[in-house]
Amino acid sequence: LGAAAINEFGIAPLSISAQGSFADNRVTLSSARATGSQGLSATAQGVIPLAGGGLDIAINGSIPLSLANRFVADSGAQVIGTANLDARVAGRVDDPRFSGSVSIAGAEYIDPALALRLQNINASASLSADRVTINSATAQLATGGSVSASGTIGLDANLTSNVQIALDNAR
Repeated sequence: LGAAAINEFGIAPLSISAQGSFADNRVTLSSARATGSQGLSATAQGVIPLAGGGLDIAINGSIPLSLANRFVADSGAQVIGTANLDARVAGRVDDPRFSGSVSIAGAEYIDPALALRLQNINASASLSADRVTINSATAQLATGGSVSASGTIGLDANLTSNVQIALDNAR
């Protein structure tokens, strides 16, 4: 699959396969897989009702952080690495509830305009219906020292958040 909507994200071509069944007004997805360039990979399985409750989908995947480059490229910045996702969507199709975790290990962020290079970025976050909780996030500064963060980022309309950032011998 290649389309303008995904070409701009750099994941085309995208290959999608799925197996499942339809009965009693619900789709039972026995397996679905999507793969794209740059190492994008995701699998899913579960139940999708066409109406009412009973939504239950498990999603696992690897997402290249380079997908974020289009948002930071104006300053010449780039992101290198992979995020791993282990998530679940439950509830109703018209009111889904998300949960799960995201982790990043050994990533890098380079921003020449800011003379900033973060190395060995490691992060762990939990996903819930209304927030992302940063359990831990650490990185080494190429110029010496480190930075760490923890806290919550709300998924409400106001993005109500509380994030603590600490610098240790940062130069």
